Amino acid sequence: MTSEARSPIRLLVADDHDILRQGLVAVLERDPRFAVVATASNGEEAVAAFRQTQPDLAIMDLRMPVMEGPEAIRAIRAEFPNARVVVLTVYEGDVDIARALSAGAAAYVLKGMPSDELFEAILAVHEGRQYIPPRITQVLDQAGRTDLTRREMDVLRLIVSGHSNREIAQDLNTTEGTIKSYVNGLLGKLGVRDRTQAATAAIRRGLVKLEEAEKARAEREAQGLGLDPEP
Repeated sequence: MTSEARSPIRLLVADDHDILRQGLVAVLERDPRFAVVATASNGEEAVAAFRQTQPDLAIMDLRMPVMEGPEAIRAIRAEFPNARVVVLTVYEGDVDIARALSAGAAAYVLKGMPSDELFEAILAVHEGRQYIPPRITQVLDQAGRTDLTRREMDVLRLIVSGHSNREIAQDLNTTEGTIKSYVNGLLGKLGVRDRTQAATAAIRRGLVKLEEAEKARAEREAQGLGLDPEP
């Protein structure tokens, strides 16, 4: 076996949670097959670190400040077309998965999975193969096509943020009756019965980011407003 074949896989680790990032680095560096050459706490830092160190592979969180995982992956692969990326995240919505894979990630691994599965993903991607665990494949197989229009997405985001039909109509400069039609269409496309289920499905699938919804909800609660009980 040549010395080159024995060389560890050089890794970049990008995650905005310090403890998780440090823990992941510690786990990886206990294995002689891997060497962490750079870390980053957001997508912008990840792009810069990749450019500086040009690792064999990047392990990228999906949701990060400044620049999110998919955008960072696109930026890296625009500059380094052969860059190999493993997404490691807690999010398992079909929209999140699709965003990561379409950006150029070759593997999608959940943080709750055993470390051996992450190691397997790293080795597979380093060899030029894709690694999609059965659990992720099942999510993609079970996901129906949503095909929401831009206006329907605007309405859905406002529903998740707790806006009433009247408030949505005001925000989008249209009538309350028009918004009710949009809501009914959304319920059908998402396969749910009411606004609460629509909001839950939107967050679970990654159509609307939980962090943004919680921020908007907190702002509304500070103003003495609550979730609209309309069907």
